[in-house]
Amino acid sequence: MSYRDGAPRTSRSGLEAIDYSCLSKKAKDVPFDIYKQLFHLMIRKCNRHTKRKLKFPKELLVIDSTKITVEIGRLPWVPLKGSRAGVKLNVALRQSTGQPHKVVESTGNHHDICSSDELFDSAFINVADRAYAKCKRFDEY
Repeated sequence: MSYRDGAPRTSRSGLEAIDYSCLSKKAKDVPFDIYKQLFHLMIRKCNRHTKRKLKFPKELLVIDSTKITVEIGRLPWVPLKGSRAGVKLNVALRQSTGQPHKVVESTGNHHDICSSDELFDSAFINVADRAYAKCKRFDEY
């Protein structure tokens, strides 16, 4: 949902009607850690109410990343090459529910393997591409 979508909902929730640009400007002042904590709280609440659907001995955990790039002026603290900047989200997704299990954010030039220890979970069958492979990890299986 965007700020443009959320602005009309304020009046329906009993709050004063405001323009979406006001929401956007105020949101810039909210520390990132608060958004991160809210996101992880939503994940925990959603995961609590779901059930396993596959007949694997353990649930599948799908792990991958995506890089979000913008022009350097928007994210000057994470420069990439030239006039580009970016962040990377490494996500562990529960296959049975399609919900995120863990999310690790990093700079755009951070290698996937550096985040793998935080994402891998022994309670699941971990499914990831070769960017997350470590030869030492094969001995743990």
